[in-house]
Amino acid sequence: MGFWNFNGDTGLNSISDKSGFNNTGTAQGPVTFTAGRIGQGINFDAKGNANSTINVGSGTSLDNLTAQTISAWIYPFNFNATGAVILGKETALGSPYTYFLLNEDLPEFNTSNGLTRRMNSGFIRAREWQHLLVTYDGSTLAANTHIYLNGVERTYQATTDGSGNLS
Repeated sequence: MGFWNFNGDTGLNSISDKSGFNNTGTAQGPVTFTAGRIGQGINFDAKGNANSTINVGSGTSLDNLTAQTISAWIYPFNFNATGAVILGKETALGSPYTYFLLNEDLPEFNTSNGLTRRMNSGFIRAREWQHLLVTYDGSTLAANTHIYLNGVERTYQATTDGSGNLS
């Protein structure tokens, strides 16, 4: 799939995929390099600009994803952004396929078949490094999706099973 650690990248027009799948990214919107938790990081527009992204295109290794693990170090400046996407996959028509996002201070994972898993509030802190990880087994059961903050699975405020296949 992909592994972007931003180390060694010198230009925002070529964000290297270290996985070997060559899903090179391109910065879009106000994005700058900064010191990361480990090595180099990316600073997205702190004002909540939805157009502040890294686009890695639509390589074949990113097609028809089912089971997934998504991991990211985050350093939120504030929680003004609703639906700040950590990692998202869209269909060819631009509709959500899967999204791992922060809805204010609530980590959330959604799929195109209606599955939702949202962590309770009060765990994510502003102006502090935190590690987020989600595992998704590709099924329609939200209970099989797990979100971890700093290695600990927290409680959930929303759990909605999906129905049918991802599309």
